[in-house]
Amino acid sequence: MKKLFLSLGLCLSACFAGTRAQVWFEEDFEQVPVEGQTGSLPQGWVLYNDGNRPASQFSYCTEAWNIRVVDNNKIAVSPSWFSNPSARADRWMVTPPVALPEGSDAVLAFDARSFDAGERETYLVLASAGSTGKEAFTDTLLQVKGEDGSWRTRAVSLGKYAGKTVHIAFVQRSLDRYALYVDNVKVSNLEKPSVALSSLLVPSTVAPGETFSVSADARLVLDEEAASYRIGYRLQDGSGEIVQGAVSGQAEPATSVAGEDGQGRELLLCRFKAEAAGLQLSSPGSFRLEAWIEAVNGRETVSDTLQGMVEVTQQGFFKRNTLLEVYSSSTCGSCPAANAAIDEAFAMYRASFGDSTVFLVKYQMDFPAPGDPCVINEGLYRGEFYGVNAIPSLFVNGTKRKVEWSGFPSSLPGMVEAEANRKTPFGLRASMSREGNAFRVEVEVASVTAYPEALLYVVFTEDSLWHEPQSNGETEFFHVARKVLPDAYGQEIGMETCGTARYGFEYAFDGNGPEIFSSFDGLSAVVFVQDGLTGEILQSAFLPAMPSEEAGNGGLERPGPGLEVEACPNPCRDPCTLNVRLPFAGEAFLEVFDLRGNRLWSCRDSWPAEGARSFEIPVESWEKGVYVLKVQAGETVVTKKIVLC
Repeated sequence: MKKLFLSLGLCLSACFAGTRAQVWFEEDFEQVPVEGQTGSLPQGWVLYNDGNRPASQFSYCTEAWNIRVVDNNKIAVSPSWFSNPSARADRWMVTPPVALPEGSDAVLAFDARSFDAGERETYLVLASAGSTGKEAFTDTLLQVKGEDGSWRTRAVSLGKYAGKTVHIAFVQRSLDRYALYVDNVKVSNLEKPSVALSSLLVPSTVAPGETFSVSADARLVLDEEAASYRIGYRLQDGSGEIVQGAVSGQAEPATSVAGEDGQGRELLLCRFKAEAAGLQLSSPGSFRLEAWIEAVNGRETVSDTLQGMVEVTQQGFFKRNTLLEVYSSSTCGSCPAANAAIDEAFAMYRASFGDSTVFLVKYQMDFPAPGDPCVINEGLYRGEFYGVNAIPSLFVNGTKRKVEWSGFPSSLPGMVEAEANRKTPFGLRASMSREGNAFRVEVEVASVTAYPEALLYVVFTEDSLWHEPQSNGETEFFHVARKVLPDAYGQEIGMETCGTARYGFEYAFDGNGPEIFSSFDGLSAVVFVQDGLTGEILQSAFLPAMPSEEAGNGGLERPGPGLEVEACPNPCRDPCTLNVRLPFAGEAFLEVFDLRGNRLWSCRDSWPAEGARSFEIPVESWEKGVYVLKVQAGETVVTKKIVLC
């Protein structure tokens, strides 16, 4: 399925003859040019800066407010994390003049969220019926002390400004937080509400005669509970309408939002979800889909209309592999339990079903506190692409999933099966070669349909590494992203037609890039194709590590040449034998931990000369799951995973 996200007010059109939305101002920032990382506010907006210097993470904010692309939308962003931690933000963003007619019942609505759920922003919304000078903003419309970490629509009445021209100011007033996001600013009337569709879900490709469904999410502000509505739709080809209809639906319970209308009635934010099922197209080709919401509570409603394309083709499709992307940090208190459940689920699945259908990448983040040694810029940028503002976070093929971590091992097989049943137009074939610290990855991408939004990524991951504990106590980490090629923004492959394309990527870990904590022997790679607009992972593939005698470029667990450690069988049931070969006379210390860091077994032994020894690990009473084997000989440390099934 291909999800099309459009901003509030985009493609606003009347869906009934003779109706017209009364909208006096709207700005979704989508037309603002963004060069590099940011753009400037549109002409007519007024900014007041506070002179504070943003922290390096927000160095792109060169003005009081800047425009930035986040989660495929352009939004206004204002930081509150400064080089001086005691500096309070005072950053103003003032709208152009908004003229409200006499008798109008206007409502200001906008979307806002904090960059980080744990560092909630404080801000004001002020109004002025005079100039844009700070002193003219004497009316406080809204004061928010701690905005949510996810997008929230807020609304407030402007009824008392009927017949006047008003300016609205958004004022960032936080102390040592992160950043405030604002989007979809709109002033419209209440009596003829304008419904904003936030997303439209349509299949990108279907087979001739195959039934499919389309669905839409919507929202609007009313002075009453929304009880009923319809989703209208049209499927068109070049010759005109071929399928059209409407499906009734029930609204979700309304959510109260700040503000009242001119008569003291509380304004409500109403959300809708609607689906039209059983649609069918028999002839191959490309078809345009339009969808909208109509007749809310029987009112004469004006709705956004969203558009998407459905490709009908007789060519074959591919099964979709499952890519798990995890956002975590060694400074996050709740991450150890989540990582333990994810690692156990992943290892158990691969032990039971093989490693050809599900892959795992972990991106370490620099919040809730800085200090994680495994942070890479590409991981931070991908977190911004997804809008990650709280960790631990799990994305399954580009979609965020809320899971109970304790039950994740049992739920993963169902997720993988569901993804395999979601056919994809993309097939992947990849290979990897290595000479010392230099890697080359060859990728062949096949598509049965045109897909111009497709991006290709190669992510090198370190299968197992160790570093000194940070604030949450974790020391062992698995499948951690160390480098993304060609960069965090991917390779544009622009499949304008169906066919096959080939790409090559090269990278040498020469010590100037990310640190490798174990060795080059432990570097594998995940290759995937992603929709650059929606974030959907369309296909993925895995390239296992390529062991050799080449050692790593530094780090705390770099194996010395000749030190060999093997647990067999692995996966195992009972018994489990540990084989260790030392290339020199000396002493070795052997330990096994569970994923929560509890040491379950240890042994210390001496080698009078180089050679191999075997040890029995008493796994009989241990639970099924993943365990960490650690062997230290002199200054050399080797870690491996043991899967007990």
